[in-house]
Amino acid sequence: MKPISGRVAITGFTELLHEAAKGLDGYMAAVAIQAKGERLRHKRFPVGQAKAMADLIAHWAAEPDQGVFSCLEVFRSADGGRSWGRIDDVLSSLGLVVEVDIDTGKTAKLVIPPTIKICTSAEPHAKCHHVYLWPPDSRPSVADVNRIAKLLHEVSGGDSATGTVPHLYPYPGTYNLPNESRLARGVRHQHL
Repeated sequence: MKPISGRVAITGFTELLHEAAKGLDGYMAAVAIQAKGERLRHKRFPVGQAKAMADLIAHWAAEPDQGVFSCLEVFRSADGGRSWGRIDDVLSSLGLVVEVDIDTGKTAKLVIPPTIKICTSAEPHAKCHHVYLWPPDSRPSVADVNRIAKLLHEVSGGDSATGTVPHLYPYPGTYNLPNESRLARGVRHQHL
């Protein structure tokens, strides 16, 4: 499998999410956080508006010292208020992530191959998100997703983000801006 990055990765992943959400009457979230968490911006897009979402993510990704994130949940409301996403606003989950974080010793045993693998850093160790998307015709309820997420974490291990719904993940094709603790462990700013 050939790695992709930049606008190609942003567009491809955005289209994948919107295709996975097809048939849902809800909203996908994009979130931008400046380094050190000084500023957070978020915007929601109706399912099907992949191009508009990819355009904004690419715009945010071009701004310095800023990470861009999203999640695998579709939300009921168009706004979300001051929050990028709350569990009580989740309409549906598109899937789950097993997060492997070698630099903290959070390894995982993958029980089935993921739909897509996103590596968010390579130095000093690999940190990858193994994304599992639900088949659109058999998405579990939000209550079941929480139970499945906890079970997945128990079975596979990995970082605690594995069992968290909703959870923000760095967006493919953007820069990974590690926090202070990750910088102290030798993780560098890297293009995803």
